[in-house]
Amino acid sequence: MAKTKGPTPSEKAAAMHAANLQKAAAPSPVTSDGRPVRQAKSTAYKNQVWMAEKSTNRKRAASNNAESEHIKMPRIVTSDVKSNTKVVSASQLFNSDNDITALSGESDEHGTGDDSDDNLDASDDDLKSLKADKKKLKEVLDLEGTSDTDDDSDDPRTTHTAVSDRDDNMKAMAKTHYRTPAPDKSKKSIKHKKPTWRDSTEDTSDTLVTASNPKVVRTREEDWPLSSWIIYSTSGKVNLTDQQAHMQDMLRASITRILEYLVFENVYPDLEHRRKITGDILLMCTDDRPEFEAVRSRLMKDAKYVRALASVSEGRISHFRNNVQKVAQVHVASHYGLIKGADTKVTDLLKKNMFIYPVNSKPFQAPAILDTIAEAFFVDNASVGVKFHEKLVSTVEDRPDERELPVAMVALAGTAVRSVIMQYSSEKYDRDFNCELYSGIYKTLVGILNGIFDTSERKYHVLMNSVYKTVYGSKANVVCDLETDEALMFLNIDAMPESEE
Repeated sequence: MAKTKGPTPSEKAAAMHAANLQKAAAPSPVTSDGRPVRQAKSTAYKNQVWMAEKSTNRKRAASNNAESEHIKMPRIVTSDVKSNTKVVSASQLFNSDNDITALSGESDEHGTGDDSDDNLDASDDDLKSLKADKKKLKEVLDLEGTSDTDDDSDDPRTTHTAVSDRDDNMKAMAKTHYRTPAPDKSKKSIKHKKPTWRDSTEDTSDTLVTASNPKVVRTREEDWPLSSWIIYSTSGKVNLTDQQAHMQDMLRASITRILEYLVFENVYPDLEHRRKITGDILLMCTDDRPEFEAVRSRLMKDAKYVRALASVSEGRISHFRNNVQKVAQVHVASHYGLIKGADTKVTDLLKKNMFIYPVNSKPFQAPAILDTIAEAFFVDNASVGVKFHEKLVSTVEDRPDERELPVAMVALAGTAVRSVIMQYSSEKYDRDFNCELYSGIYKTLVGILNGIFDTSERKYHVLMNSVYKTVYGSKANVVCDLETDEALMFLNIDAMPESEE
């Protein structure tokens, strides 16, 4: 990718968008008596001056407002004959060094071993009380000696009943899809140590830890509050709809943010950068609900937890790119007149990226590219180009109303078109649109656009504004943005008939 002399067009567009937001948030001018300055009707409607104060709080669905008094408990399902769905906890999928199940039958249902710890503390207190009475102490020691002779295990606290329970548990676990290590048959007996637990709230790091660079800590799911638990499928994947309600909200918001990043920043981030971005986005998508306190803490400390949750939004990256390529497949053959085996024509189009030009002075305005952009990014209100329309800003300060398309969006459409052209060649190309081959093509096209920007910012602006107007500008002008009150002002209700004539 070509190096730019100063800020890239994407960076400058982001700065212009931030400036627009700051300008919009500035207080409206007032007269000496405190009344707002009169404005033209069009300006007043645009600024919504009749609203004294705009709410900055995001509205939530009604289902979220009426929250239950208790946090929704993750389901722990072992086996169901009628259903193929099994839900397991993270600790059963990712074993840590401390994954040693306590054999005591008094541990709680999450296996935290707190009851066994309390029993040991009580035993210590009993021994101290017996020190003063040597006769009772001798009787207790004699009783302990009798118990030891009846027990063949290495650990005096492990009874035959406990070993039998352990065998039954192992047989039950063998029927599930847990990732448990196979038992080592070469060992005659296993010595079970008392579980040790790490304080999950303890911060042992002296450096700043972020979600994209968390301190690598091996933890069990049960070490954390229930509100932060991940529910895994039987195949070990994290499905969005299986999670707790607040976790679903976070994951959906992270998907929206990652799509925004792809369109306005970089469609082909490398592995390291992708992990950093997805981790930071997850942290930004938590809100002030109390359920997120444990989630935020865990995102900062548990790298495996971050990667598991990030897999949801990361999976949308390849899906998003593939959808753009599918759109390009509809338009390439007709616009370029290609048939299978047209090697000569394919070579001519790919040579020096001639496919992006209708003529040499109009790069990225080939009809196939324009149609791909229009259909992939501006087809309806759910499309990213429409959803984030306010981020389509001008990079030229004296023409703020002339919107531009972002570099990443145009370069992705060009990459998709080129990948489809390559399929009409008899030469075998990798058809995986997410491979390094197409990442390199994308970076080349980004370099071309950045090079135009470095040479002349105004010519770059004219190019990207022209592409915007072709693919969406005309549609945007006919979209009705009138609010209800504004529409009623132009409606003469008094002149409307009260009955049919």
